[in-house]
Amino acid sequence: MTDVLKLPAGLRELVERMLVEGATFEDVCDSVNERGVPLTLQAIQNRYRGDLDLQKRRIEFQVERARALTEALGDPESSDAQLAYAAMLTGLQSLNRKDGTLSLKEAVKGSMERRNLLLKRDLLRMQIAREEQEKGFRRTRLYAEMLKVRLTKAKLAQLQQELKKHENSSTLGRVAMEKIQEIYGLLQIPVIPKDADLEREEKKL
Repeated sequence: MTDVLKLPAGLRELVERMLVEGATFEDVCDSVNERGVPLTLQAIQNRYRGDLDLQKRRIEFQVERARALTEALGDPESSDAQLAYAAMLTGLQSLNRKDGTLSLKEAVKGSMERRNLLLKRDLLRMQIAREEQEKGFRRTRLYAEMLKVRLTKAKLAQLQQELKKHENSSTLGRVAMEKIQEIYGLLQIPVIPKDADLEREEKKL
């Protein structure tokens, strides 16, 4: 038989239901033939490709199955969910058995490639965030060290003024001693890295 529309109503409904639910042309043909009706594969292909409403119903079924699968898996963004989704959707979209086999392999491969890309993207984001954090720490430390240098210079200038007041004295005044202690305390703070360019870093701040 070469025309699906000439089948008994029950078999005709079976053909349409199987096509809507994602069966391949070969699966539909085998099901009809097993029921004693020699329907050709070409007849099934012609029936599907000549009926836009049937094609629309198949697509709607795919969308609904995909939605149900996403809800069942819980986390649609997980790699397992994406792989299962790709495999299911590919199977539903395949009209021929050989196409379904090849497409499934491609879907799995594509899912793995997407997973690797996501991992690389996340790793890159982490590296950038870490570098920005380290850069921020270094800028803060350099800024603090430059303030320390400025303050030390100011204290030294004040000390020089105090020392001039006691040039003819054998002892240092109280203020001079306090300045020396302040400078000594500043110098105890960890110094900046040897390779740091204070002038260049100061311009960046």
